[in-house]
Amino acid sequence: MPLAEQILKIEEGFRDRPYNCSEGYPSIGFGRVIGKKGDQLPNITVTLQDEIQHLRRRIATIDRLIPEIITNLDEVRAAVIVSMAYQMGVVGLRKFRFFLRSVKEENWQLASEHMLDSRWAKQTPARAERHAEMMRTGKLLKYYD
Repeated sequence: MPLAEQILKIEEGFRDRPYNCSEGYPSIGFGRVIGKKGDQLPNITVTLQDEIQHLRRRIATIDRLIPEIITNLDEVRAAVIVSMAYQMGVVGLRKFRFFLRSVKEENWQLASEHMLDSRWAKQTPARAERHAEMMRTGKLLKYYD
């Protein structure tokens, strides 16, 4: 899913050395978690090309795990949901029951409201606002061009 990759590259940013994400997990590349919360950061580096391949594999895995959610959606809304699953995990995404019901019903306004009324939105408010707007409208924001 090229659009999901485009969105995730911008949202996650690339770092070739380990760092602690906003939730305290050691991460590298495009937000790839590489340890448990509070673990010491390893002294490693990664290449951009390797991490792009990892990102693509992870997106493909997400696509296979949530087809019932994204199959009938337009490209923008499907990419938003893949981005959410990438960030919080498929298990975390599945906990958004009211959001997912609104998506199934194609009630985009309500779906965007559910997105913003969440712990996820409090943790990453700017990303949540951008994603909610795209879910509501079905249009890619210029931010991702």
